[in-house]
Amino acid sequence: MTLKQLRYLCEIVNQGMHLSLAASVLHTSQPGVSRQIQLLERELGVRILQRSRNRILGLTPTGKCILRFAQRTLQDADNLRSCGRERIDESTGDLVIATNHTHARYTLPRVINAFRCRYPAVRLQFLQGSRDEVFKWVDAGEADLAIGTDCDADLENVVLLPFGTFHRIVITPPRHKLLKVEKPTLEDISAYPIITYGSRVLGRWKFSKLFQARNLTPNIVFSAVDSDVSKTYVALGLGIAILPHIVFDPVRDSELRAIDASHLFGPDVVHVGVNKRQFYRRYAFDFMGMLAPDALTRRKVEKSLSTYCS
Repeated sequence: MTLKQLRYLCEIVNQGMHLSLAASVLHTSQPGVSRQIQLLERELGVRILQRSRNRILGLTPTGKCILRFAQRTLQDADNLRSCGRERIDESTGDLVIATNHTHARYTLPRVINAFRCRYPAVRLQFLQGSRDEVFKWVDAGEADLAIGTDCDADLENVVLLPFGTFHRIVITPPRHKLLKVEKPTLEDISAYPIITYGSRVLGRWKFSKLFQARNLTPNIVFSAVDSDVSKTYVALGLGIAILPHIVFDPVRDSELRAIDASHLFGPDVVHVGVNKRQFYRRYAFDFMGMLAPDALTRRKVEKSLSTYCS
C-alpha cells in the first residue's frame, strides 16, 4: 500500500468518480490510475469501487470506510511535511481562510494588513461561503481556518473556538417611522417590508421562527446575497433590514440610520473553526492571535485542540 494509491483513490472521489478527470489532475494516464486502484484492492482483499463495465458507479460500503482512512492518512502525511517545513522556514507557506461576506468585509481587513506586514511571503487565499459551508471546508481539509457563527452542520474534525460576539440592529432610511419608537418590538418591525440576506433557500431566514412564535408573518420583499446589498436596497426605500452591528458605520452609511435590536435578537457568538487533525504552522497561530489577542492565544488554541483530541 502506498500514499500514491491512497491519493489516487481520493482524487477519483473528488472528481465525481471520473477516471479521466482524476488522471488529468494527477498528471498521469487513466490506465495508470486504474492499475493503482486495482493493486490497492488486491492488497486489501476487498472491492473499493463499484463498477459496471468500464464505468465507476461509486464506492462500496467497505470502500467508504477505506476512503475515510485514506483521507486521514493523507492529512497526516501533509502534517508531517508541514512539520518539516516549519523547522526549515517559518515565514513562508499558504493559509486558506473560509468565511462569509460579513467577516471578509468588516472583521478581517485590519487583521490582513497586520498579518501581511509580519508574513509577506505567506500566500493568503479566501473562500467565501454560507455559515455552514465555511466550517465544512475546514472539516474536509479544503480550508485551514473558518470564521463565522456556529452552524448546524455535522462536523467530525472541527473544533469551534469562540472569540467574540455581535448584536443585531435594524437599518432604516432617514426619517423612517421606526426611528420614533424608543424600543421596537417584533410587532413594530413586522409592520414594514423587510430585506433579508444570507439565506439561499426561501423560507430559511434565520429569524423566521422568532416571528412565528409571536404569530407574526414578516413581510419579506427582497432576499439579498449579503449585508452590503441589503443596505443598498434599504437606502432605495425598499424596506428595512436586520443586520449585525459591525456592518454599520455612521459616517460611511450616512444615508442610513441604525436602531439597536439587541433586546429582540440577542448576541451571536463568533468562532474560528480549526481542524483538530491538522498541523498548524506558527503563522496560522499568529493569524488567530491577531484576530483575538486575548481569546485566541497559541496556548489557548493548543489546549483546546489537545482537549478534543484526547
